[in-house]
Amino acid sequence: MENPTGSWPCLTSDLEGTGGRIRERKEDFFVEEVPLYSLSGKGTHLYLFIEKRGIPTFEAIWRLARALKRETREFGVAGLKDADAVTHQYVSIEHVKPADLKGLEISGVKILDFAYHNNKLKMGHLKGNRFRIRIRHPLPGAAEKAAAVAERFLAAGVPNFFGPQRFGNLGNTHTLGEAVIKKDYKGFADILVGTPRESFDAGYNEVIACYRKADYEGALKRLGPSHKYERRVLQVLAGHEGRFDKAVAAIERRMMKIYLSAFQSYYFNRYLNMRLDRLDKLEDGEIAYIHRNGASFLVEDSEKEKARLDSFEISPSGPIFGNRMLRARKEPGAMELEVLKETGLELEDIRGRFGIRLRGARRPLRVPLEEWAVKETEEGLDLDFRLPPGSYASVVLREITKCIE
Repeated sequence: MENPTGSWPCLTSDLEGTGGRIRERKEDFFVEEVPLYSLSGKGTHLYLFIEKRGIPTFEAIWRLARALKRETREFGVAGLKDADAVTHQYVSIEHVKPADLKGLEISGVKILDFAYHNNKLKMGHLKGNRFRIRIRHPLPGAAEKAAAVAERFLAAGVPNFFGPQRFGNLGNTHTLGEAVIKKDYKGFADILVGTPRESFDAGYNEVIACYRKADYEGALKRLGPSHKYERRVLQVLAGHEGRFDKAVAAIERRMMKIYLSAFQSYYFNRYLNMRLDRLDKLEDGEIAYIHRNGASFLVEDSEKEKARLDSFEISPSGPIFGNRMLRARKEPGAMELEVLKETGLELEDIRGRFGIRLRGARRPLRVPLEEWAVKETEEGLDLDFRLPPGSYASVVLREITKCIE
């Protein structure tokens, strides 16, 4: 597999970028969840509205769980937020009293508010995400350049690529998911433990050297505290040498879902690459996505659907491969089949493992850009906008700056 984001084209490649830098400070990248529903104030689930700084969502949950003496699996979240940012989001936990929150001091996490609700928060239970991003040191005329890109987005939509965050710091979560789907458990461990990471952990080469000699105890002794999942795999291998299936099964369910979905995400991006010049066009045989409710349907007469397409009620969709996915026909179907062949699998073979299902789904090729605003200040260029859940601000920023991956 190639780098999952390195070959993206830009929808606005004909427009000049703003240049500049982001994330010089944590506050330069701010994300806030837009909730799907109002909290009832009743029920057994306490929703915590938290601020996290500079850590992934799972790490924030782990720190909350440790502080409240609960298991991480008991927490619910609506979405995973950027690590290198300041984010405001909701987290739910059942049977916790407000008094239990008093005096809590959690590094990187602050509880801003809380309220009760009737059900556990689940992934996807949000209306969208609001972004406030500062681009520092932009080129002259940056506001006009950003506005020109945004105008294209407002007309055609934002390409709904999965952003680089989906594929992890090493850009390889999709290869881990592929290994699991193909039941190549040793291959999974080779990627997870055996991938060099000199850019942020030069001493890790000693871990790799021990692992390749099957000295799992030696690898464990040299492993840093931040490598939680590598540690789980090595601990199992140290006690059950050769049982790579057991080692992979030790990965917690939430992380395994990320690996499997990253595999699906990679091939969706491949399909979107092929369709980028027809992002806002429908063809006969297409599977259209209804933005209002997430439903999909087969397009038999694209001309009859043009008004709905132009009003952004519907959009063309791409494949999230799984064994029960609704398949396109005619030319769109042939293009999807071309991408599917790259996996080396039949659609019926793309199934989850370890109790996780991969039924497949459809994802819109474009999403609307909402609540757009741009302003030049002494600090740089400030952008405000909203995207639907599951869409990535990094895609917008890449198009606007033409230099930020």
